[in-house]
Order: sequence, then structure tokens, then C-alpha cells
Amino acid sequence: KGMHPQLLKCTESLVQFLSKFKHGEEIEIREICGRFTVDVISSCAFGLDLDIINNPNSMFYDVGVKAFEPSYFTKYFFYLQQYLAPLLKILRVRAVQKDLEDFFIKAIDKTVKYREENKVVRQDFLQLMYDLKRKDDELMKKGELNPHDEGVFDHSSLVSNAFIFLAAGYETTAITLGHLFYELAKQPMVQDQIYREVSAVIGKHGGEMTFEAVGELNYLDQAVSETLRMYPPVTNLDRQINKEYQIPGSNIVLPAGVLVSIPIYGIHHDPQYFPDPEKFIPERFDPSKNTIEKGSYIPFGAGPRMCIATRFATIEIKLCVAMVLKHYKVTATPRTNLPLEYHDRSIVLSPKNGVWISVEKRME
Repeated sequence: KGMHPQLLKCTESLVQFLSKFKHGEEIEIREICGRFTVDVISSCAFGLDLDIINNPNSMFYDVGVKAFEPSYFTKYFFYLQQYLAPLLKILRVRAVQKDLEDFFIKAIDKTVKYREENKVVRQDFLQLMYDLKRKDDELMKKGELNPHDEGVFDHSSLVSNAFIFLAAGYETTAITLGHLFYELAKQPMVQDQIYREVSAVIGKHGGEMTFEAVGELNYLDQAVSETLRMYPPVTNLDRQINKEYQIPGSNIVLPAGVLVSIPIYGIHHDPQYFPDPEKFIPERFDPSKNTIEKGSYIPFGAGPRMCIATRFATIEIKLCVAMVLKHYKVTATPRTNLPLEYHDRSIVLSPKNGVWISVEKRME
């Protein structure tokens, strides 16, 4: 909730940016959403006001882009890392270019140093990590914690977690936003229903899109869930079994330690769980219907290792879509109706040729 003002500021910047486009002019919305999500992360996570929506040449943006740039190297690096992490570390194989990595480390160090010297405290992800590091530093000074103990939160931990937060929060959220705008452009009735809901909720909250207002956008929430079902950014999930497990209805027993791959995309498109799986139907996720079978909807993973930014990402997506639809109609173009093709070299469900739509300013 404390980050809502920063989120809202980034969203308002996006709304203003879209005013540059004429009705009927084709927009590659996924790329623009990528700028928006990095803007959100740089502000809400690291306290940096970079205005990347209007300044996409920022190296901060490049860090996120390069981390997920489609390539066989990136795809297999992340796959092999699960099995050969120690070897890759010894060989100094890196997924991101050294100059981008160095820039990111310096940016984080500079921000931390500024906060220390000026006693600045912000409600963001970096502050949370800094507080963890400072707590462990104090314990080590007292001799109550060994710096070589597993789980010690040191400077390296702070930087690596900051990078993961940037990389993960950039691409997956941008992809989801791109796919949602794509479906809304093709489904004007769904878009109109969301617009009516947004208008009613904003009116109830004195014309402001408050944090509480975002929480009341129930139909939009269903549309976000349906987007994540049809287009899960991460299409499969790997988990290591911690104890022997027999697959129900079979004689197959999986021993402890086995790595299991869970086909998220396949499960989400299985008509056994989701009738007419290729149709965009937000009402599937109407909580009053209670039709979603447990374990069949897992866009963020499940269990203790599910994505830690689930709630933040959902609020970010809802706020972005609500504010855009408040000011614009999203419409289809000839390129919108083309079947989406995907990179076979990407580690996420990334549209090969972008996501193309048009926006039309609403009459006040």
C-alpha cells in the first residue's frame, strides 16, 4: 500500500505517453508495457525516478531487456543452471553482459550509499533488503553470526536479489499486460464491462484510483486471471521432490531428489480443467462459481516457493489496465488479428513479432 503513490505516478506517465498516438496508429504495446514495468520497478523497488517510459535508452532498462533477450544461450543457461550451477560459477559463465551487470551493481551501491549518508528511509524493496543486511551486519559484529554461515544476507545477497527482482518483475508483467491488451482489443464487450466497473469504482472513491479502489475491481481481477491462464509467462515449472511420492492411480514411484517438470501451459489449456481453453472467458474466475480445481491454475507456481511478487504484480497490472481504459479505448488493427507467434529461444512466453493494437481517446 505504501508504494501505491509511486505506482500511480508511473501509470499516469504511461497514460500521458499514449496520448502521442493518433487513433488507428498501430502501437507495439508489449514493448511500451516493458518500459512501464521497469519504470515501476526502478521507482517502487529501488527508489529511482528514471521516467523510462519516455527515456527507453536507460541502461537500467537494458539490464531487464538483455536478461530476457531471446537466445538459445539464455534458454539453456537457465536450464543447465539447475543441474550445473557450481560448474557454471567456476567457469564464470554469465547470463548478462558484464558491462550491464557492473552498471546495475554501481547503481544499487550508489543508492544504498546515498540513503546511508542522508539517513533516507523509503518503503521499497531495496530498503527491506538493506534492513536485512544491516541486521546481519550487527549480529556479526557481536559475534552472534558467522559470515560464512548459510543464509547470511550480505552485500552480494542484496545485489543478486535486487537483480532477480528487476529481471523477473520486468518481462513477466510486461508480457501479461501485452496479452491482456491484445485480448481486450479483440473483445470489446469484455473491455466495456471493465470500463464500466472502473468508472463505478472510481466514482465511489471520489474520482481517485486509490489502493482500496484497485482492490474492488473484481471483474478486472477475473480478466487478469484469465490472461495468466491463457498466456502464462513461464510455461513450465521445475521442482525437486523432497520425499518419495507415488503418482495417484499408477504404480510409478518417484524417489526423493528427482526433478519434476510441471507443464503450466499444458495444464492451463487442458479442457478437462478449463472447457473451451482457447477462448478468453474471464467469468471462469468468478469466485461465486468456484469452478477452478485446486492445482489446475498455477501461473505463479505454488507452495512455499511460489513467486514472492504475486500480489504486487497483480496490483500493478490492474492499476495499469484500469488507468489506461479510463482514458482510452483499446482497438484492434489488421496486425492485432494475426495469430501470435512465439520465440522458441525465449525462456518466457514472448510474442515473436510483438503485440499490436491502437488506442482511441475517450470523450470526457
